[in-house]
Amino acid sequence: MFTSTFKMGFWISPGGVAFPVEETHINTVFNHPRLFGYTTKRLEAIYDRHGETYRSEAEARKEIIFALVRRGWIRLRHYPLTGWSVNVKELNPQYRYWITQFFRKVKAGTTPGDFVNIDPATEIFTFSIEAVCKGRLLRNGKSKNGRLTELRLLSEVPNK
Repeated sequence: MFTSTFKMGFWISPGGVAFPVEETHINTVFNHPRLFGYTTKRLEAIYDRHGETYRSEAEARKEIIFALVRRGWIRLRHYPLTGWSVNVKELNPQYRYWITQFFRKVKAGTTPGDFVNIDPATEIFTFSIEAVCKGRLLRNGKSKNGRLTELRLLSEVPNK
């Protein structure tokens, strides 16, 4: 379980592993570029093209985050005043399932009454955290092969 902290953030990998960010999402990408399919040189080139300081929160960061979301990464961030923001490529059954599992696992670290704003790039869907934990996202969602991959927190993944 995670405890609530100011602006808590997480990534969910395309393979369904959730892990907390190191201060900001872009810092985590810079600190572990290969995990995200980048090299430090490539990340720096994107920032250089925008004329921005490395790791800053502006246009280069937006380009990198959006590219990761398009490749299947899910970005989650808790904002104390507005609740959770979830950036996801689409709301397919697998992503719906992972988001639901994520909030069920971290519910102890959330604020009662929080809302979850899910942004799959087409429109924003808002749910109460209670509704997500009760399975609201899972209604009418069926996978193509009937099987969904379980979400694992990084602490649940065996070391290799």
